[in-house]
Amino acid sequence: MEEAENPVQKRHGEGDFGPETRQNEPAREGLEVGAERDPTTEPVDPWYLAELACWTMVVLAPILTWVNGPSVSTDQFVVRTAVFSLALSGGIGIRLAKVVAKRRKGP
Repeated sequence: MEEAENPVQKRHGEGDFGPETRQNEPAREGLEVGAERDPTTEPVDPWYLAELACWTMVVLAPILTWVNGPSVSTDQFVVRTAVFSLALSGGIGIRLAKVVAKRRKGP
């Protein structure tokens, strides 16, 4: 049996690696269509995720209230109202901040 150069290949054997994953082959950069704008490699804006979370909570709050029923205690009512209010004000605040920043930046 032939001795492999790569320690990973020594453990797993050559048959486990496809032709694209062998480390001895040259890199194939720029050969794929649209490789310069791959959405999987660009980081996601954290403010986008925060706004998405706020609006998701605003949409789900009435559904969860319908499923779980009305508030049983005053504490539960206060917490539900506070979470809904914070999510709504957070979604509106983040959206307004994005609009203002976009207008300041200009066309």
